[in-house]
Amino acid sequence: MSDGDAYTEHTPAGLLELSSELNQAGSIEDVSVVAVRMLDLNFDAPLSAIWEYDEEGNELRPIAESTEAQEVIGDAPILPLDSLAGRVYRQNRPEAFDDVHEADGTYNSYGLGK
Repeated sequence: MSDGDAYTEHTPAGLLELSSELNQAGSIEDVSVVAVRMLDLNFDAPLSAIWEYDEEGNELRPIAESTEAQEVIGDAPILPLDSLAGRVYRQNRPEAFDDVHEADGTYNSYGLGK
């Protein structure tokens, strides 16, 4: 997987390169790294991370996060299934929140966040 520079990735050729990387990815972790970069480029979401369900621990474990997220927030947390993200995962459908701070089950409401 190439890291590429931000300028190159914001060009059509750069996006084509990211698409090619998705096709060549050999693992869920590789796909997640590319997806995080695509979230930043295509959806203006520089603070992104992707979690995977861990059946053994019955929790959501981070498998990729953006450099900016790492710098601003630190290591992505392991999320319990009764968290907001866990609830959305269990329902197997997206949810939209006007103000995530007021939603039940946010990570920080468990006293676990920073």
